[in-house]
Amino acid sequence: MNLLRTFLAVYRSGSFTAAAPLLGLSQPTVTAQIRTPNLHAVVAAGAAGAGYSVLPQSLCEEHLAAGRLALLHDPQEPPLNTLFLVQRPGAGANPDVIRVRDRLRSAARAW
Repeated sequence: MNLLRTFLAVYRSGSFTAAAPLLGLSQPTVTAQIRTPNLHAVVAAGAAGAGYSVLPQSLCEEHLAAGRLALLHDPQEPPLNTLFLVQRPGAGANPDVIRVRDRLRSAARAW
């Protein structure tokens, strides 16, 4: 229900920024609620017959086993989730951020 309330506030106000104070939320929170899908809701919609989607197997296993979803494609080598290491501009001045960043970069070479 919160997602619907957020969507309506964005629609009525015309922007994420204008909707944020109406909802008592920050603009990034409003944006994330609209742009980030709830994958459990996508699975439920698919199981209810609303269409098809690409979803993580771990999220669908129970529905596949029960016959509520049908696997449409089973590649020999499933796609990997691509990850990007990012940081906020200017965050490089924080020594803790630098330490974590350098550690992740070092570890990522072996991935």
